[in-house]
Amino acid sequence: MSIPGPSGDQIERFLADPEGLLHDLQSYGRFVHINLAGADTVVIYDVEASHRLFADKLDHVGMAAPFELLSHATGSGILTNYDWDTWRPRRRAIVKPLGARAVGQFHDRMIDIIDDELDQWTVGDHPDLTSTVRRLTLRVVADLLFTTDLTPDAVRVIDGAVEEIHLWAEADPAKVDLDIEPASFRKAIDDLDTFIRGVMDARPHDNPGNDMVGH
Repeated sequence: MSIPGPSGDQIERFLADPEGLLHDLQSYGRFVHINLAGADTVVIYDVEASHRLFADKLDHVGMAAPFELLSHATGSGILTNYDWDTWRPRRRAIVKPLGARAVGQFHDRMIDIIDDELDQWTVGDHPDLTSTVRRLTLRVVADLLFTTDLTPDAVRVIDGAVEEIHLWAEADPAKVDLDIEPASFRKAIDDLDTFIRGVMDARPHDNPGNDMVGH
């Protein structure tokens, strides 16, 4: 069975505009064949097929060590839970409150945060883009989720949890026990959980706040 797709090597277009290429390839159907610098590649646009090909294989091969580490923070959330019967309804449940349309309502606020970050740069600076983008992402996410509750103490709690999650999830699996969490990691996650529960409990039902938690 042949799989439809564009003719010729697509590597130059992929490098120049990967998002545009992936968008256009959908016109060929759920499964699309492309040539990337001589490597035959199949792009899959079908969620159920992706699950059949990849996620359900975890029953046989297990979860990659970094995701096992990350699951200590995310629990049975969709990022590290590949059980189709629970993953799919949970994903559907969060699309409306946390999907692209919901995020789009806060477009102007995101732009303001980005502009504020860029205004702190000076000509000739050579910022560490990894740490800069990470800090910027944290600011945007925290603002969109917890605007009215984003006190300096809240920022400390959120930043501490993110730092511990990164350190734990990126630890060398050969040198850590996947089942034993560092004390600092557990404290950071517990502090974050306490903060979020406090936010939810303290907000009045008739005026929950102009952010994604409130909406």
